Amino acid sequence: LAPDNTVAYVSRGFSCVSVGEHDRAIADCTKAIRLARTYAPAYWTRGRAYNMKGEYDKAEADLAKARELGLELE
Repeated sequence: LAPDNTVAYVSRGFSCVSVGEHDRAIADCTKAIRLARTYAPAYWTRGRAYNMKGEYDKAEADLAKARELGLELE
């Protein structure tokens, strides 16, 4: 419904991670990052999806970017 809504892509990506659809989550978050390169939650969510897939280098890169953009991670 809103092809340029960054938050919607990240929200759907987060939901996809929660149900194990990691590739779809990565695709949604990548789209969000293309729309808004400084939206830290997109990197964090994509990093979680990469982590769940066992792609740890990509996960760490995304989580580091989220921290760089000011997102505090636990």
